[in-house]
Amino acid sequence: MPIDIEKKALEIKSKLKKHHNLLKQAVASHSVVLLIGHEHEKELRLFDEIKKELETELPVFMVKHASEYGTCVNDFTAEETTIEDADTIVMVDGIAPGLVSESSIICKREDYQDKTLLFVDENATSFEDIVDITKHYLWYPKIIFYKNREDLIKKIIGFVKKTAYRKANLSLEKLKKDINPDGTNIKEGVI
Repeated sequence: MPIDIEKKALEIKSKLKKHHNLLKQAVASHSVVLLIGHEHEKELRLFDEIKKELETELPVFMVKHASEYGTCVNDFTAEETTIEDADTIVMVDGIAPGLVSESSIICKREDYQDKTLLFVDENATSFEDIVDITKHYLWYPKIIFYKNREDLIKKIIGFVKKTAYRKANLSLEKLKKDINPDGTNIKEGVI
């Protein structure tokens, strides 16, 4: 029996379109938190630019330095809630010192560490500092070096999108494994 190539091509195109739409939905639910140090105009412009670019595909939240919110207890509660809900956390080391509370929150939980991307200025930090187990870098498994402001913007946007798409694809693959051919969920019997 001959295969109808045109019909098969339309089926494949339909499946690809469905997968692409599901992927876009999964990516759109991937939340990103940009942790900002002291509220300096230069840093705010930098993070506003990054936020604007990322928001075309992802929900992005900016958490400014704790001193803006009042007491340390309030700061910890607000920041930890935001960090808890985030799928990806972005920190830039040394751009605005003062992220002590955010670092403390992240360092105490491995799941927070695993979802944090720490960007480090290669001109200000040596490789020896990064691998020195007595320094705070020990708590950050995902460290990305940048050269200058433009490189930082490009790398934050690129790595955040890569992380979001990777996690979305992993979720879709897991979902496919949990679905029977008839469309019911293997574990629950219904989707």
